[in-house]
Amino acid sequence: SKGLKRHKWNKAIEKHMKLMRMWVLERKAINLVHKLQLLNAVQLTLKRPYPKDEILMAAFDKAILVASRAGFFQDAALAAAHAARAVEKPMTKLDYATFAQQAYNKWGALGVVRHLAENELLHREAADQSDPHLSSKFMGALRSKDRLRESSSRIISELQR
Repeated sequence: SKGLKRHKWNKAIEKHMKLMRMWVLERKAINLVHKLQLLNAVQLTLKRPYPKDEILMAAFDKAILVASRAGFFQDAALAAAHAARAVEKPMTKLDYATFAQQAYNKWGALGVVRHLAENELLHREAADQSDPHLSSKFMGALRSKDRLRESSSRIISELQR
């Protein structure tokens, strides 16, 4: 059943990516490039076996960088939020989650920022009960403005390599 749903989503994504590629190439719809890259990254999350973090990070980072540079902060935030759910390394999840919050904040979606902070914290605490230090680090880092700057700087510096 899950395999069938995954196949269905994969077909829908592929259909929309084909249409977007045509728009970008034929109609020069440059404001869709980052959305095409986001769909590509999301499509990777549907693959089995599940891709390694480095592959997912490269795909999501492209979408985040292009969306940010073009001023589509809501789409950069969406890509970062998806990446936070997709990767497995706790600190990488944290980097993406804080970047998503920062981008949504810059876009002015303060309700989304609060929602993400509350739900991500609750999720992190539940997931990391075996390591109370990790969940308290997560809470402190989300509240820290320096951490927000560090996470966005890390993502941008990795993309520029």
